Amino acid sequence: MKLTKILTTLLLPLHIALAVTGCERTETKGTNSAASSQDGKARQVATAPWTHTAPKENITVSEIEENSAMEIITETPDQKQAEEIREKTLALVESRDFTALDSVGADFLKSKERDAEGGWKLGDFYDSFELRDNLPTPLWERRRGFLEEWIAAKSESQTARIALAQFYIDYAWRARGSGYADTVTDEGWRLMGERLEKSGNSLGEAAEKLTITDPMFFQTGLKVLLGAGGSPDSFDGLVAGSLEIAPDYWGSLSARAYSLLPRWHGETGDWEAFAKFIAEENDPYGKEQYAFIVLQRHAFDSSSVDPRRLDWDLFKKSVRELFEKYPEAVTNISRAAFIATVADDRDFVKECFALLGDRCVPAVWKVNGRMCHYRNWANTGKW
Repeated sequence: MKLTKILTTLLLPLHIALAVTGCERTETKGTNSAASSQDGKARQVATAPWTHTAPKENITVSEIEENSAMEIITETPDQKQAEEIREKTLALVESRDFTALDSVGADFLKSKERDAEGGWKLGDFYDSFELRDNLPTPLWERRRGFLEEWIAAKSESQTARIALAQFYIDYAWRARGSGYADTVTDEGWRLMGERLEKSGNSLGEAAEKLTITDPMFFQTGLKVLLGAGGSPDSFDGLVAGSLEIAPDYWGSLSARAYSLLPRWHGETGDWEAFAKFIAEENDPYGKEQYAFIVLQRHAFDSSSVDPRRLDWDLFKKSVRELFEKYPEAVTNISRAAFIATVADDRDFVKECFALLGDRCVPAVWKVNGRMCHYRNWANTGKW
């Protein structure tokens, strides 16, 4: 399907039929639980930077001590890069320099520059416009006014329209809240539907008036469909559009994989099948994208990654290539070690830990002592 047809059929305008689901907004693995002190196990406390405890893992006091002595990385290289982009972007927002904002977005789009973990810096640029849910509504309205002013001043800016569409998605979920469906008020549902429709309209106007060259357009459209509901053809049409203009961009592919989780619009095994399809059909980028999709799924919800449903040989080969390309990707290397432990592949776990050395990212391991426990298991076979 050609790009112009995709845009015409899907987003001119994007009609919203709000799906009332029991899904949570944020992807979290679960709640903390206390571990008992018995049989030599360590009593764990979920204190910063550690966010969980692990009562079913035989983590010992010595492993916690060993872990605590490591280089604890609470801000990874890619996070530092993202923060630099955010500071520069918000300075331009403060000065209302619309021309410079368009220029920054266009530069990231043209350069396809990646961060230390392999993520496109273009995404970090758009993320810079995000607001925290707990900020007062007048601040959200001020940001909306700024984005609309940007569009008025730069009517040919696809970047401004995408940023406004992303704003409305965040604003929609703010109205809904992160709880289950039965906790959402009627007003919350109404505002969510209204704001998702405005997001879709912003994308539709961009498609109608402009030449779309930014894959973030399609990733944003997928987020609209995620919350509003849509046919499989609608989702797949947006993926096709993203691949047409930027076959090496993986953000849209990760968003589609997320939409295929059972909690949303898929069934068990669907997102893995989609990732495998991309690996096989999107040459020469597909194998790298397969690795990114799996690692991104683990980043948001480790329980959603079951190694038994992966092409394990493909995963190992693709992440090895990523590690060569992004040697400072401590987060992705850590996630690969975590997944390989679940897969019971001790040799690959040792390979990952050899790359990590004594660098520990608590955001991945979550439990103090877990990294050392997994490493010790890889070396000794004793759990």
